[in-house]
Amino acid sequence: MFRSLLVFLALCSLASTAIAAEPNWSDITPRLEGCWDGDGLGGTVSECWVIAENGRADGLFVLRSNNSPNFSEILTIDAFDDGVEMRLKHVGPDMTGWEEKDDFVKFSLLSVEPDRLIFKGLVLIFDGDDHMKAELQMTYGEGDVRTVTFDFVRTAHLNRQAPSD
Repeated sequence: MFRSLLVFLALCSLASTAIAAEPNWSDITPRLEGCWDGDGLGGTVSECWVIAENGRADGLFVLRSNNSPNFSEILTIDAFDDGVEMRLKHVGPDMTGWEEKDDFVKFSLLSVEPDRLIFKGLVLIFDGDDHMKAELQMTYGEGDVRTVTFDFVRTAHLNRQAPSD
């Protein structure tokens, strides 16, 4: 009986360790912090992210074609009423918004892995500290869905310091 109890406790300990080891979205978002450059959608792309202590990520994405701005996106990843989402708004080069005032594009978080955030329609994949790939599902024409890939290299780290008392 004592041996059975020890085996049971050992299994419970392993199970709780496995559950605790699964990453939370807010454990992964700090990997975004900083600035990234790359290519995608036939142009060059830049992205910069700032991460709050609770894991909320706020960012800016810019696509340039032929060295001219094509469009920008204001981005956030956070927990909202419907769960964790990436939300974004598009802005044209003249600062005209694409979405209505209270509308935005959203990608609901489906799962988290140590090296990726998997949203419905978007996957962010980290390869080490300074490489990231974004795989975006885009719909063209009459429902033709294609995966568009963005390959990023980190170009700057943010070295923010905690405010002094």
